[in-house]
Amino acid sequence: MNKIEKPFLSIDLPDGYQFRFLSLDEIANWLAAERGALQWFFEGAPQAGGGVANLRNQYQNNLSNLNQALAELRNEPDNAERIQQFANVFTAAYSGSTTVRSDHAFARIGAEISQKDGSVAGAAAFGALLGLDCQISFETTKGILAAFLKQSGIDPQSPSLVSKAITDLNSSAAADRVRSAAEWDGITERAHSLLKATDQSFKDQTAKIAQDTTDTLGRINESVDASIKSIQNTEATYKEQMKLRAPVEYWQGKGEKHRTALKQSRRNLIVFTLVGSVILVAGLYLLTMTALTVSEKSSASSSWLRSEP
Repeated sequence: MNKIEKPFLSIDLPDGYQFRFLSLDEIANWLAAERGALQWFFEGAPQAGGGVANLRNQYQNNLSNLNQALAELRNEPDNAERIQQFANVFTAAYSGSTTVRSDHAFARIGAEISQKDGSVAGAAAFGALLGLDCQISFETTKGILAAFLKQSGIDPQSPSLVSKAITDLNSSAAADRVRSAAEWDGITERAHSLLKATDQSFKDQTAKIAQDTTDTLGRINESVDASIKSIQNTEATYKEQMKLRAPVEYWQGKGEKHRTALKQSRRNLIVFTLVGSVILVAGLYLLTMTALTVSEKSSASSSWLRSEP
């Protein structure tokens, strides 16, 4: 029974890929193979320029950091901290969206184009598939076009396939044009019918609105005329009443003055009567008393004269 050898280092990358290294030498061999597999990219990236050249520098920095961490791990192979440090550097190097491994589909397409059209075309193709910009030239343009053709499953070295695709495309386009023309004619006809119906409806509605407006204005004018006439009648009546009211008020004023004067005369008469009565009674009283006095004196004188011999 074969004994399963325990790996020296296990690394799980964010994309789900798992590495199981049995020894330090296996790690070193993998790093060397990875650098060799991307050599075409390292050679062509500087001429591709832009983001492709920056990606080359990032790859080289990552490999340099991995080799340095591996050298430190060789000095202390049993140091758990050194093992974890190397695992962290390895994971960081291949966690980005652009620093993919050489077995990635984009890297394989770039390598194939590099073999046929040169390293510059291959590097530009690799960068374009990763969404990076590059310097536009004949080589880079050729690589970018080839990359997208390969990604779509089209081999640029197969003229028959390209010709068939173009023919199918033309046939499909012709059928689409015929169908589109028929659909457009139908849409145009429906649009004309709709516009005609809408125009007639608009004219009918406009005529109705105009008639309704005329009728409404006529009713308003009649109402205004009636209101003005009513106001005028009211004004005339008011003026006539005012004319009649002036003499009435005048004679009412005169009558009020006469009534006041009559009341004053009555009061004066009553007072005069009372005072006159008092004076008359007093006069009569004085006359009576005077008469009595004179009578008494006359009686006394008569008696005296009769008593004298």
